[in-house]
Amino acid sequence: MPHADAVSRVSPLLPGEMRHRFSELRRKTHSMHNQFIAPARTRTTLTAAIALLVGLLLTLQPWATGRAHAHDVLVSSDPAAGAALTTAPTQVALTFNNDVLTGVANQIQVHGPDGASVAGDGLAAVEGRVVTVPVTITANGTYSVAWHVVSSDGHPVEGTFTFDLASPDAPAADETPDASASSTSAAPSASADAQTDDQSDNVDHSGAIVAWVITGVVVVIGVAAIVLGVRRSRRTKR
Repeated sequence: MPHADAVSRVSPLLPGEMRHRFSELRRKTHSMHNQFIAPARTRTTLTAAIALLVGLLLTLQPWATGRAHAHDVLVSSDPAAGAALTTAPTQVALTFNNDVLTGVANQIQVHGPDGASVAGDGLAAVEGRVVTVPVTITANGTYSVAWHVVSSDGHPVEGTFTFDLASPDAPAADETPDASASSTSAAPSASADAQTDDQSDNVDHSGAIVAWVITGVVVVIGVAAIVLGVRRSRRTKR
């Protein structure tokens, strides 16, 4: 049997003291959780959220840059490229895969076998996906078409093709180019080419800027949302 002095030295805890010590132990455990475990979970959550955001940006960036650099294409033309006609057309019509931008200098230049323009100043009318220009063709021969239009993404596109006219009612054209007509038609063409180059450069730069601005905005919003979520989580745990 234990000695009486040893028994007397064992002082049992009163219920109040037990509650106090249990509360103190619980407080220390909670403090250790907040100090070590909770920050680790927060860092893990933040890292995962940032990784998800980066993945989203990598997915969206090709789409944004693609939209900035995807240009419309010519689907068909009337007359068709390389067509051999027996009746003189009254207009040249181009159909694209998307609506053509209006309010800009869309042009369709048409020149006859003698090099003279048969489409006036070449300014084209736009109706949705179709661009047209009236022509006055009275002679047989090969006609060249050079078009410059602004596609739906704001980027200028261009192309050329030819067609032939062999009408029994039309005379053969004098294939010796008229010097004055050639110089007159060349001037607007040079002007149109310069304007096209300027528009192309401007749209390329603006498209890239827009893509990066969108990317930056998404990054800022994503980071702000993550930080706000972490702060709210900490306040809730406290």
